[in-house]
Amino acid sequence: MGHRSRNTNPRFHFSAYWRAWSLLLSTNCEAKPGYGPTVEIDLSPINNDESRVRLLNVRRHCTDLGRGDRRVNELPVEIAEQFVHIVGEEVASFILNTDASELLSLIDFEKYHAVQTGGASLYNVIRDDVAHLLPKPAATTTRIQPVAGSKPSKHHVRHAR
Repeated sequence: MGHRSRNTNPRFHFSAYWRAWSLLLSTNCEAKPGYGPTVEIDLSPINNDESRVRLLNVRRHCTDLGRGDRRVNELPVEIAEQFVHIVGEEVASFILNTDASELLSLIDFEKYHAVQTGGASLYNVIRDDVAHLLPKPAATTTRIQPVAGSKPSKHHVRHAR
Protein backbone atom coordinates (compact mmCIF):
# COMPACT_ATOMS: atom_id res chain seq x y z
CA MET A 1 0.00 0.00 0.00
CA GLY A 2 1.59 3.32 -1.03
CA HIS A 3 0.90 6.43 1.00
CA ARG A 4 1.48 9.70 -0.83
CA SER A 5 1.70 13.20 0.56
CA ARG A 6 2.30 16.56 -1.04
CA ASN A 7 3.48 17.73 2.38
CA THR A 8 7.29 17.73 2.70
CA ASN A 9 7.25 17.72 6.53
CA PRO A 10 7.72 14.39 8.32
CA ARG A 11 4.47 12.45 8.02
CA PHE A 12 4.68 10.01 10.96
CA HIS A 13 5.70 10.19 14.62
CA PHE A 14 6.98 7.35 16.77
CA SER A 15 6.66 7.95 20.51
CA ALA A 16 9.36 6.04 22.36
CA TYR A 17 7.51 6.57 25.67
CA TRP A 18 4.21 5.07 24.43
CA ARG A 19 5.88 2.82 21.83
CA ALA A 20 3.19 3.91 19.39
CA TRP A 21 2.91 5.53 15.97
CA SER A 22 0.77 8.46 14.86
CA LEU A 23 0.05 10.40 11.70
CA LEU A 24 1.20 14.01 11.94
CA LEU A 25 -1.30 16.60 10.71
CA SER A 26 0.56 19.61 12.10
CA THR A 27 4.07 19.95 13.54
CA ASN A 28 4.28 23.64 14.34
CA CYS A 29 4.78 23.33 18.09
CA GLU A 30 7.99 24.85 19.42
CA ALA A 31 6.82 25.13 23.05
CA LYS A 32 6.80 28.92 22.80
CA PRO A 33 3.82 31.27 22.88
CA GLY A 34 2.60 32.11 19.40
CA TYR A 35 3.33 28.75 17.82
CA GLY A 36 0.61 26.38 16.75
CA PRO A 37 0.08 22.96 18.30
CA THR A 38 1.03 19.52 17.10
CA VAL A 39 -2.02 17.60 15.85
CA GLU A 40 -1.83 13.82 15.38
CA ILE A 41 -4.06 10.81 14.69
CA ASP A 42 -3.19 7.59 16.54
CA LEU A 43 -2.16 4.76 14.19
CA SER A 44 -1.11 2.03 16.63
CA PRO A 45 -2.46 0.90 20.00
CA ILE A 46 -1.03 1.85 23.37
CA ASN A 47 -0.99 -1.02 25.88
CA ASN A 48 -2.91 -3.31 23.48
CA ASP A 49 -5.94 -0.96 23.55
CA GLU A 50 -7.17 -0.63 19.97
CA SER A 51 -10.17 1.54 20.83
CA ARG A 52 -8.50 4.92 20.26
CA VAL A 53 -7.06 3.74 16.95
CA ARG A 54 -10.45 2.40 15.81
CA LEU A 55 -12.07 5.75 16.68
CA LEU A 56 -9.35 7.70 14.80
CA ASN A 57 -8.26 9.48 17.96
CA VAL A 58 -7.11 13.05 17.24
CA ARG A 59 -4.69 14.58 19.73
CA ARG A 60 -3.79 18.29 19.85
CA HIS A 61 -0.86 19.11 22.12
CA CYS A 62 2.38 21.03 22.54
CA THR A 63 4.60 18.29 23.94
CA ASP A 64 8.24 18.38 22.92
CA LEU A 65 9.78 15.30 21.33
CA GLY A 66 11.18 12.92 23.90
CA ARG A 67 14.36 10.87 23.88
CA GLY A 68 14.02 8.17 21.26
CA ASP A 69 11.03 9.81 19.53
CA ARG A 70 11.24 10.02 15.77
CA ARG A 71 9.48 11.90 13.02
CA VAL A 72 9.81 10.12 9.70
CA ASN A 73 8.39 10.13 6.19
CA GLU A 74 7.95 6.36 5.97
CA LEU A 75 5.62 4.26 8.10
CA PRO A 76 6.87 0.72 8.74
CA VAL A 77 4.83 -1.74 6.69
CA GLU A 78 3.83 -3.80 9.73
CA ILE A 79 2.37 -0.70 11.40
CA ALA A 80 0.40 0.18 8.24
CA GLU A 81 -0.89 -3.41 8.10
CA GLN A 82 -1.86 -3.29 11.76
CA PHE A 83 -3.74 -0.01 11.18
CA VAL A 84 -5.63 -1.58 8.24
CA HIS A 85 -6.51 -4.57 10.43
CA ILE A 86 -7.93 -2.33 13.15
CA VAL A 87 -9.86 0.25 11.11
CA GLY A 88 -10.49 -1.57 7.84
CA GLU A 89 -9.14 -1.01 4.34
CA GLU A 90 -11.46 1.87 3.36
CA VAL A 91 -10.81 3.97 6.46
CA ALA A 92 -7.07 3.24 6.44
CA SER A 93 -6.80 4.17 2.77
CA PHE A 94 -8.63 7.44 3.39
CA ILE A 95 -6.49 8.40 6.41
CA LEU A 96 -3.13 7.33 4.99
CA ASN A 97 -3.67 8.65 1.46
CA THR A 98 -5.27 12.01 2.23
CA ASP A 99 -2.83 14.89 2.57
CA ALA A 100 -2.24 15.99 6.17
CA SER A 101 -3.40 19.56 5.51
CA GLU A 102 -6.65 18.23 4.02
CA LEU A 103 -7.25 15.98 7.05
CA LEU A 104 -6.52 18.89 9.38
CA SER A 105 -9.10 21.02 7.56
CA LEU A 106 -11.80 18.42 8.31
CA ILE A 107 -11.57 19.00 12.07
CA ASP A 108 -14.00 21.35 13.82
CA PHE A 109 -11.83 22.56 16.70
CA GLU A 110 -14.78 24.04 18.59
CA LYS A 111 -16.24 20.52 18.72
CA TYR A 112 -12.81 19.15 19.60
CA HIS A 113 -12.36 21.46 22.59
CA ALA A 114 -15.87 20.64 23.81
CA VAL A 115 -15.37 16.86 23.87
CA GLN A 116 -11.65 16.07 24.04
CA THR A 117 -10.19 14.20 27.01
CA GLY A 118 -6.70 13.26 25.90
CA GLY A 119 -7.96 13.35 22.36
CA ALA A 120 -11.25 12.95 20.53
CA SER A 121 -12.58 10.68 17.82
CA LEU A 122 -12.37 12.19 14.36
CA TYR A 123 -15.91 10.85 13.87
CA ASN A 124 -17.08 13.17 16.68
CA VAL A 125 -15.13 16.28 15.70
CA ILE A 126 -15.35 16.30 11.92
CA ARG A 127 -16.99 19.38 10.41
CA ASP A 128 -20.66 18.78 9.62
CA ASP A 129 -20.30 19.95 6.02
CA VAL A 130 -17.63 17.33 5.24
CA ALA A 131 -18.67 14.45 7.51
CA HIS A 132 -19.89 12.48 4.48
CA LEU A 133 -16.28 12.27 3.21
CA LEU A 134 -15.07 10.15 6.14
CA PRO A 135 -15.70 6.43 5.57
CA LYS A 136 -17.66 4.65 8.30
CA PRO A 137 -15.61 2.56 10.74
CA ALA A 138 -15.25 -1.14 10.04
CA ALA A 139 -16.81 -3.57 12.49
CA THR A 140 -13.73 -5.25 13.95
CA THR A 141 -13.82 -7.53 16.96
CA THR A 142 -10.52 -9.36 16.51
CA ARG A 143 -7.80 -8.62 19.07
CA ILE A 144 -4.30 -8.48 17.64
CA GLN A 145 -0.89 -8.76 19.16
CA PRO A 146 1.07 -5.51 19.47
CA VAL A 147 3.71 -4.83 16.88
CA ALA A 148 7.04 -3.60 18.20
CA GLY A 149 7.34 -0.08 16.83
CA SER A 150 10.71 0.98 18.09
CA LYS A 151 12.57 0.07 14.90
CA PRO A 152 11.16 0.44 11.41
CA SER A 153 11.43 -2.63 9.26
CA LYS A 154 13.64 -2.67 6.22
CA HIS A 155 10.42 -2.38 4.19
CA HIS A 156 8.72 0.98 4.29
CA VAL A 157 5.71 2.58 2.75
CA ARG A 158 6.87 4.95 0.01
CA HIS A 159 5.86 8.58 -0.15
CA ALA A 160 5.96 11.17 -2.90
CA ARG A 161 8.20 14.12 -2.19
